[in-house]
Amino acid sequence: MKSMNRFMILALGLSISASLSAATFVVNSALNTAGSTCSSSCTLRQALTAANATAATDSINFGFLVPRSGEILIQPSTPLPTITQPVTINGYSQTGTRVNDDPVASNALLRIRVDGVLLGAAGRGIAACASNVTIKGLSVTRFASVGIVFGTDNSGTLCATAPSNGFYLGILWV
Repeated sequence: MKSMNRFMILALGLSISASLSAATFVVNSALNTAGSTCSSSCTLRQALTAANATAATDSINFGFLVPRSGEILIQPSTPLPTITQPVTINGYSQTGTRVNDDPVASNALLRIRVDGVLLGAAGRGIAACASNVTIKGLSVTRFASVGIVFGTDNSGTLCATAPSNGFYLGILWV
């Protein structure tokens, strides 16, 4: 019986640790496809939905193969999912980007642009209702309402549990 109890505790511990394992989702499609998983093709919307499904601090990286230079444009046609779990969205993970290393002016090179022009007058960009959210290396443009907001969801409603800490936003200044 003791052996069985130890096995059950071990199995429960493995189950909990597996569900708390952080995942890395790689966005490689600029389409607006919905879904809850990222496989060979992954949109920003799918990556946000998949990251919201885990309690661990996941990473959303970018891995577009083309174009090799210039801007990569993501234009959601409906509001993106509100961030409800800790996550790092790292635009600097895209090949060809550069983190600022100039102490006087920015020499950062951003390749990923999330643009809200298709959302119209009520357009809101990336909304976070979670603590420990990092957003870096993105250009967020032309959202009629706000581009990035902490503490409200994408409908403008205050978060049920207000995020309390761990907000990191913008270009890294050395």
